[in-house]
Amino acid sequence: MRPSLVFSAVVVPVLLVVFGVWFFVAPEGKTVSQVEARSLAKLPTFSFTELREGRYTRDLDLYVADHFPLRESFVSFTFGLRARFGLRRESTVYASKGGALGGMEDPQAWQPPAAEVPDASVEVDPLLEEDAGMEEPEDAGLFVVADEDAGFEPLVEAAATEKGGVLIQNGRGMMLLSATDDTARSFAKVLASYGEAFPRARVYAVMVPGAGAFYLPASHRDRSADELHNLEVMRGALPPSVKWVDVAGALAQHTDEALYYRTDHHWTARGAWYGYRAMMEAAELEPLSWEAFSFKPMPTPTLGSLFRMTQDSQLERTPDVTEFPTPPVEYQSIAYVGAKYDVPQKRRFIDEKAEGYLVFMGGDTALMAAKTNVKNGRRALLVKNSFGNPLGPMLLPHFEQVVVADYRMYFGTVASLVKRFHITDVFVQNATLTANDPYHRGRLKLALFTTVTFTDGGVVFGR
Repeated sequence: MRPSLVFSAVVVPVLLVVFGVWFFVAPEGKTVSQVEARSLAKLPTFSFTELREGRYTRDLDLYVADHFPLRESFVSFTFGLRARFGLRRESTVYASKGGALGGMEDPQAWQPPAAEVPDASVEVDPLLEEDAGMEEPEDAGLFVVADEDAGFEPLVEAAATEKGGVLIQNGRGMMLLSATDDTARSFAKVLASYGEAFPRARVYAVMVPGAGAFYLPASHRDRSADELHNLEVMRGALPPSVKWVDVAGALAQHTDEALYYRTDHHWTARGAWYGYRAMMEAAELEPLSWEAFSFKPMPTPTLGSLFRMTQDSQLERTPDVTEFPTPPVEYQSIAYVGAKYDVPQKRRFIDEKAEGYLVFMGGDTALMAAKTNVKNGRRALLVKNSFGNPLGPMLLPHFEQVVVADYRMYFGTVASLVKRFHITDVFVQNATLTANDPYHRGRLKLALFTTVTFTDGGVVFGR
């Protein structure tokens, strides 16, 4: 008998039996694939209806495929094997999909669950007691202007161009920006609407450049829009009602430091700290030193979003270590859940049990708030996306309250938050990689005055 037939008839069945027994005796129990950055299939609930219509067997197949022993190792090996075929080059460019961050973000994932049920660890809202006796002004600093063009800009899949994608060079990954002067000016109009809406509050534009703004090699500059130029166009189009925070200028003086992750599209705690210093200077507050925050490194290096997107072998060899601050201030913090964002749940601005970038704010959350022991009459609202997560903890030593709203998944209105929490300082954070994207621009614009409700009949917009 030929060796190949022996292998097929004997070895393969033995291996399948071994892995099958392993699967049932010692299941891995993972719920998320770190390599593919997606949720793994859940074990389906049996019912005769599901079995008869074929859904049960289909879902069971997906569950077994997702939880097979050593699955993550096999997937990583396959990607690595593919990456090593052919001629290796110093740099590699990966095409990306259209939409938010080259397809890394899924707007559908930000919709709230159909029936959001708070867990049992609910505590009394620590912010209510302080606000209980506060006199409520008629508009609390709001000047709501009628805006016929307040509608949502739908997600548009960008046409394939030479710009955009991901560049990997010397163990560093960076997003390539697809943008124009017109997209910069369009976002400036959104920022301007925030300045017009809150004449009694200080409004700041906090724009974060990507790693490509400082580390893109000259040989690849024709593949990306100029991020620093894009920010200058945006800055020049802003009215006086919005104060520009020169984040790019602050970072440009320290490019020899680890300002950005190598395997992820976000900035590091070091980069965010320089951005925070620029924010405090714009707000005429004294920023704290690096030492004052007692930054600590996470115990385990991690591979970030750019590795998950590309599975590039260069990035696999350069995992990132995340540092996180310990805010030198006493504070109580919560997340707000429920249909009206009025049910408090325990949540910290630093989650030391999380991995990598998720240590900041515990990851993306629709609405969080903190009450501190600061007494200066100032209350901050940070309207942000994921680039703003490291900034939330750094604001704590400077404000009596810090409210953090993620405009992607908070479906109330920013105007209502300014009134509800008596906000004095509104920081509108974004990044070049997201500000030039139609989804982010439209969602941030809509969030100012328009509520969004998801129903069985569709999406309902209100005011």
